[in-house]
Amino acid sequence: MRINYKPYAAGAAILLVIGYVGVARKAGGQTAPSPMNRSSMESVEAVNLLFGVKDGKPANWDGSVTLSAGTIEKIEGYHFTVDAKISGANAWECSSHPWPPPQAGMHPRERPVPHATMMVPIGVTVYYRAPAGAKMQVKLNGRPEFWFRPSELPEVEAIYPLVDHSVEVRRSPVAQQITDA
Repeated sequence: MRINYKPYAAGAAILLVIGYVGVARKAGGQTAPSPMNRSSMESVEAVNLLFGVKDGKPANWDGSVTLSAGTIEKIEGYHFTVDAKISGANAWECSSHPWPPPQAGMHPRERPVPHATMMVPIGVTVYYRAPAGAKMQVKLNGRPEFWFRPSELPEVEAIYPLVDHSVEVRRSPVAQQITDA
């Protein structure tokens, strides 16, 4: 039985080229950029603030956000209704609201999917540029204010900064428009 070494030779050649490019880049003083450089002021990051997670009836969640260092690039609504709005560069006006009734046309034996919360939680996504030690302070009208360091948020899970767990804070992917279509 004869063994075909051609696929192994091709693989070894590819690995050698990749290794050579890496050594040549390092020798030239260039390094590949780190994809998760949290201390960089150049990258925009995002945090989602979800309000009314435990609301039993509609509640007002008007508020504002500030950073101790860095800049807030923009704020976008999350589950906003026509009554909710972004006001100014770093403030919002919104309220949690009841879930809409099930749509007509369901099969008579079909039941609507239950919701995890009594009200539709509402929130904002804050896009910002800040160094690792920056504090984000959130002021809510008629509620306690709180702060956190975005760089210390868990990668996947949320934090609940208020005692009643009515606000959820988590990292959010940065949405970018890549075409005009």
